[in-house]
Amino acid sequence: MATPVKNHYDLASKALIAGKDVLVEKPMTKTLSEAEKLVALAKKQNKVLMVDHTFLFSGPVLKIKELLQKKVLGNLWYYYADRANLGKLQKDVNVLWDLAVHDLSILNFIQDNQPTSLLARGSYHAGNEIEEIAGLVLTYPKNFFAYINVSWLSPVKTRKIVLAGDKKMLVFDDALSEGKLKIFNCQIKFQANKVNYLNGDSQILTYADQEPLLNMAEQFIKAVSQNKRPLTDGHFGLAVVKQLTAANKSLLTNRPIKL
Repeated sequence: MATPVKNHYDLASKALIAGKDVLVEKPMTKTLSEAEKLVALAKKQNKVLMVDHTFLFSGPVLKIKELLQKKVLGNLWYYYADRANLGKLQKDVNVLWDLAVHDLSILNFIQDNQPTSLLARGSYHAGNEIEEIAGLVLTYPKNFFAYINVSWLSPVKTRKIVLAGDKKMLVFDDALSEGKLKIFNCQIKFQANKVNYLNGDSQILTYADQEPLLNMAEQFIKAVSQNKRPLTDGHFGLAVVKQLTAANKSLLTNRPIKL
């Protein structure tokens, strides 16, 4: 189901009531209440509800999760993402719902902790009174921090993630045609009131060369045919919509929002 997000709830709920399993584009719904109702309806109808968070089925993101599970980066320090290009301006959602949704889903997937609070700032300039540029800060337990920068008003296209830990750091640059995922042997340590910097070698990482959309579609088919819970089920989609809704509230109030 790939339509403007304002139509997701109406179409998905009708399909579930008709006894159909549903695969819906991200974000799952436009409002938190719609997302909650959709999850409850899927449970009532005993039908699969899956959300297409495509990045989670890509080779680089799956590799990042593997590295974190093996503690290759050590204790995580921060996640920084930059997603920008010229357009495409949306009529029904702001730039956070269009672009930051990717990073929220990635963050929810690659590590176990959920954010405790978030703060959003944004501005609009093209006359629609819908934010075309925004920044989102998320605070997590264990001193982990995420900053997401998104823009429809950039002359260049950027799709970059930096993830740093106390052992190693990595960069995922999806705008590159090759060498998208690179790990760096970089460390900063404090000893005897001195700062020691280790700026070692870097390595381009290999990962499974797979088509994310195909992987996602295959998981939906498996979920339906084998009655298995998909990775990005309704509850996963609901968590992302909850964070986006909180981001909108932060934009309106200019205050951090507890989650």
